[in-house]
Amino acid sequence: MSQKEFTDYVTACLFSHFPQFVQGYAKKHDDIMVIDYPSSQGKLLLRITTRGRELAVGFAANAERFAWHLHMRQLGAITPEEEIQAATQLLRRIFTDSELIVHSSALGYFLTEDPAGIYQYQQPEEIISVFHWSEL
Repeated sequence: MSQKEFTDYVTACLFSHFPQFVQGYAKKHDDIMVIDYPSSQGKLLLRITTRGRELAVGFAANAERFAWHLHMRQLGAITPEEEIQAATQLLRRIFTDSELIVHSSALGYFLTEDPAGIYQYQQPEEIISVFHWSEL
């Protein structure tokens, strides 16, 4: 499957699950789709990309920097269909506040399944806060 075919297929599926992404948040460049979806308070961008024929979901604190991200293959997804399913499940958990979003002054934004564990690696000057999507 070419990059263009992958992007077209994945984008169509994501738009069917999340029609709010169609509202000007998606940009296509060189057969790669980048969706930058802002949180309700505008403090964080949820970024989705199809670069490298892989579906990745992550966060960007501004439109330029794509910091933490997760490739759907890291969740065991191999086929495009499995990547879409994994991304859809992850995005729904984020949007329904079922995922905890950590902000570290040293590392930026990322997801965690172990909020207590993040403090064990905290540096002396580092500030760590935990949020839900709706709070950002």
